[in-house]
Amino acid sequence: MPIKNYTTKVNENRTVGEIQILLAEKGARSIQINYDDHQRPDSLSFMIIVEGMPIPFKLPCNFDGVFNAIGKGYKDRYARQAWERKPESREHSRWVAWRIVKDWVAAQMALIEAEQATIAQVFLPYAVVNDAGERATRRYLLSDPRRVFDHVFEHRDKIVGACGIEIGERNLRHSSVHLSSNASAARPACLSCQCCAICSRVGTQTRSCLPI
Repeated sequence: MPIKNYTTKVNENRTVGEIQILLAEKGARSIQINYDDHQRPDSLSFMIIVEGMPIPFKLPCNFDGVFNAIGKGYKDRYARQAWERKPESREHSRWVAWRIVKDWVAAQMALIEAEQATIAQVFLPYAVVNDAGERATRRYLLSDPRRVFDHVFEHRDKIVGACGIEIGERNLRHSSVHLSSNASAARPACLSCQCCAICSRVGTQTRSCLPI
């Protein structure tokens, strides 16, 4: 089955403009286009005010993924190689990729209009992770405990991987505890480290997060 929008004739600049209009209509502010080294748009940055808190977002566009997906659509190996070699194939992939992003944004706006989600909930996975952005995002999440669980569920793979790394590092730091002959004391210490690792990722703290 061909990838969506693979026959589009709409160039990327027009599509990016349409996405900006969609975002502005739903209250996004400071919308700006980010360009690559060849002065081609590669992402959009914008700000959303959520309960009085400005949260920055960045919406990327994966051109290489679309290029590969279109190539895989050719069953004949020679046809695929011809597609990959054509200079205009890369440019067309950019056009297709931006149309896909535009359609996705339009679909999310339909959910917002139907009151199935808020604009913050829709774009939360694209929140910018820096000092200011992370502080604003955590304040937004912690203002309603349910948002914490939604956020953890949406980012469960990243959180589990990051926690696994951090748990390993913490266990190494507490190796002296594990090497002691008192196994009953070692297990609570290990569990405390795991708890702290997970809590630090979601910005919360439980009763077990106590100094050892």
